[in-house]
Formats: sequence, structure tokens, C-alpha cells
Amino acid sequence: MRIGNRLGEFVLIDKLGEGGFGEVWRAEDPDRPGEFVAVKVSTRPDAAPSLGCEGSMQRSLLHPNIVRNLESHVEHDPPYLVNEWVQGESLRDRLSRVRRLWTGEALRILRQVLHALSAAHAAGLVHRDVKPANVLLGHEGDVK
Repeated sequence: MRIGNRLGEFVLIDKLGEGGFGEVWRAEDPDRPGEFVAVKVSTRPDAAPSLGCEGSMQRSLLHPNIVRNLESHVEHDPPYLVNEWVQGESLRDRLSRVRRLWTGEALRILRQVLHALSAAHAAGLVHRDVKPANVLLGHEGDVK
């Protein structure tokens, strides 16, 4: 995947990260300039079932601190998910930048992460990859 590639109606703008499962890109629908989504693209040919399961689980969790899945395209080559875009930075990036959080801010972030995990656990789901890089800090103070 490269900047400018298209997945469905979405044009990839910049790569946000990558891991063993795939890559996450900020993307835009050219018919809606300025409205962004996060596209998770599998880089593994055998990942479509896992990606489909992830999308289904995300859609089943409606919580203000959990990123919403908007679309799943597991039949596409490569398979991908379209998730809501969270404007802000990851907790990892914040910690790299400021080195230390104020106690009140740390507690506010922790409380929201725990609310999200509690909602997932109540639905019978376990995240299995909770780490600062996967905690998104939105500009409005919301954590996802």
C-alpha cells in the first residue's frame, strides 16, 4: 500500500502504523473532502477471517471510548476495515513528547480505558493488546 492508493472509495493519505497483522492508514473519501477514516489493511493473505471477526466485535461494542467500525471489506484483496477517525495522538506518542503525565490526566485516561475494557469484558470480549500505542487521545479529551 502507498499514499494515493484506493481501497473502495477511500484514498490512502498517510500510514499511521503497522504491526504483524497489517497497516493502519488515514484515508479520505474524495466525495467528502476533509472527512477522514482509519483504514486497517491486512498484509497477510490468511487474515480475512480474523479481520472479519475483529470488525464484527467492534460493531457489537457501542461505547464512547471504543473506536467504531464503520465498514468491513474482508472479501476485498487485500481485506480491510474502515473505522472512525480519532483526531489526536496515541498515549505512546504523548508519553514520548511530555515524558510524564500529571496525576489528574493519568487518572482521567486510565478511567476511560477501564470503562472501555469493562464494556468489552461485559460483552465477553478480551482486547489482548492493551498498550500505550493502542490508546488514542482525542483532541476533545476523549480516550478511545
